[in-house]
Formats: sequence, structure tokens, C-alpha cells
Amino acid sequence: MLIAKNGCGDLVIMSMEAYKEMLETAAADTAIAEVEAEYTRDGKLHDARQSLCLPLPNGRVFFSALMTTS
Repeated sequence: MLIAKNGCGDLVIMSMEAYKEMLETAAADTAIAEVEAEYTRDGKLHDARQSLCLPLPNGRVFFSALMTTS
């Protein structure tokens, strides 16, 4: 739900599930950006399972979260 003030977006209300998904996406985006920056800096490729295995706010691991369909 978007609440506007004077015709401009002012407040967003979302379910906890949507909020958690947003946090997971942000964590994944951050991990990918860090890996890309590291590659740009040193030019070395790393194993994706090691580079992208980081805990998410829900306790799952990023790489494992990509492999599940729950």
C-alpha cells in the first residue's frame, strides 16, 4: 500500500513476507556487487559456492536459497 502526501509517495506498507523477501534480495544484490568489485580489483574468478554462501536474515544461505523453490 502506498500512502501519498501532496501527490508524492510518502509511506509504503507491506506484508512481513514481502519485507523479508526484499531484505533477501538486497543481501543477494550486495553479495553480487562485492564479488564483482573484487573481480574488477584483482581480476581473479572465485568459486560461486564459496563467494555467494552468506547468511540471510531468515537464517538460510544465499546460494542455497537460489536452489530451493519454496
